[in-house]
Amino acid sequence: MTRRLLLTIFVALALLPAWGGSRLDSLLQVLDDVIEHSGTYAAQKQTAITRLKAQLGECGGDPERLYGVHRRLYEEYRALMFDSAVYHLNECIACATRAGNAQRLAESRIRLSYLYGSGGRYEAALDLLQSIDRATLPAELLADYYSSYDHSYGEMVSYHVGGGDLAHVYASKLKAYKDSLYSVLPRQSRLYMQLEENRCRDAHHADSAMLLNDRQLAMLTPDSAAYPLVLYHRAQNYGIAGDSVAQMECFARSAIADIRLAKKDHASLWMLANMLFNAGDIERASRYMQFSWVDTNFYNSPLRFWQTSNTQKLIDSRYQQLIAARSRRLVMLVILTSALAVLLLLSLLQIMRQKRKVTIAQLNLEESNGKLNELNARLSNMNEELTAANANLEESNCIKDVYISRFIKLCSEYIDRLEHLRANVHKSLSIGKVDEAKKLVKTSSATSDEVRLLYQNFDTAFLHIFPDFVAKFNALLRDDERIVPKSDELLTTELRIFALIRLGFTDSSQIAEILRYSVNTIYNYRAKVKNKARGNRADFEELVRGIH
Repeated sequence: MTRRLLLTIFVALALLPAWGGSRLDSLLQVLDDVIEHSGTYAAQKQTAITRLKAQLGECGGDPERLYGVHRRLYEEYRALMFDSAVYHLNECIACATRAGNAQRLAESRIRLSYLYGSGGRYEAALDLLQSIDRATLPAELLADYYSSYDHSYGEMVSYHVGGGDLAHVYASKLKAYKDSLYSVLPRQSRLYMQLEENRCRDAHHADSAMLLNDRQLAMLTPDSAAYPLVLYHRAQNYGIAGDSVAQMECFARSAIADIRLAKKDHASLWMLANMLFNAGDIERASRYMQFSWVDTNFYNSPLRFWQTSNTQKLIDSRYQQLIAARSRRLVMLVILTSALAVLLLLSLLQIMRQKRKVTIAQLNLEESNGKLNELNARLSNMNEELTAANANLEESNCIKDVYISRFIKLCSEYIDRLEHLRANVHKSLSIGKVDEAKKLVKTSSATSDEVRLLYQNFDTAFLHIFPDFVAKFNALLRDDERIVPKSDELLTTELRIFALIRLGFTDSSQIAEILRYSVNTIYNYRAKVKNKARGNRADFEELVRGIH
């Protein structure tokens, strides 16, 4: 991960507000991911240290150059490994002594004193400070000098080193050195703001402390060494304000920054672990405490062991209890699961038996359905045939009704004509006009009139039953071969022939007998019309019989 990406992530974390549980959950997920990749950050730190150590051999014994490399190695080790940081500061002291540089010597002793104070070695810290001649100390080192005294006595007061009346002595000295520190610090310096923030926090002025913390954060970049410490103090401000969720968020952000900077000397993570433990998240608290404990061992500071051991033991004890409780629940769950598995197996066997029965029943049902479908199909066919038969019967009945009425009427007319003819013949015979009677009997005009009357009655009756016959018949012919009756006739001879075919007369001799034509004439008419068919001539008469 590049330095720019780290900076972007730190800024994003710094600017995000505290939004309650969901915000804390997101930060804890980031912290989990950072812990998982902590080896990557440690490897980057180790690479930087390796490069610096390689420069020691390039200094050629020059104390000035060696001092610069050991000083940078101290900065790398300061929050990484206590003993190595002490070693390189001692090397700085040795280099400054050989070079005869009093300022660097004092500067290194002050830094070592501060480091000893952080590691709980208070006596060694004070001895180093007392070895420095205050009167000869450069002005630019006074703030660090008083800050180191303030730090050591502050730690001694916090942990009551020596107990009894000594605590009051330490408190008195702490106040004196803090006043001295105030006197030399510029009011706009970050250290001055930190002291003021601590004072406001001790007085439970959370708002004022938070404003001072805001100003300090604005002065730092997220990848600076002081950034996690300022976030740690911000968490303490939220603590006195009573906002435990925001406090845990700041501890989480501080811990994330510590790990990404490969710091092993950190307090935010185990403080967060302690708060999560109190909130009931024992598993996560144990995981964080274990990670912090490993880092504490690596840093190897006696004070850090003492500070974290009690919390670590308490969380570990409760975590073991949690594991034991989970183990008991797991045993019960296994027993319950086994019982459920047996019940499930029995249920499956019963289901399989029922399934076999259902399968047999389904096969029988499918067989019955198949037979029923077959019967339904046969019944449907029979219904269709019956419907067709009914339609044909209805059509036949209609034809019979029409033609019977026409036949009766025609017969009545024939009887009237015969009676009229008989009367005329009898009259002629009665008066002796035999020739005239023979003439009446032999005339052909009567026959022609009767045939014409027959055609007229047939055409009228047929078109009454099939009023669209001519149009539908012509639709079966090519457009240029359509048959159109004259204005004084209803049907032509061709139409009359195929009208009889529609009525069921298929034999040419029958048609010839009805229409009083020769069989050859009827045959020729039929062939001639079929040649005019729009489609297949073999299907023409069948299509005519389908006209309704």
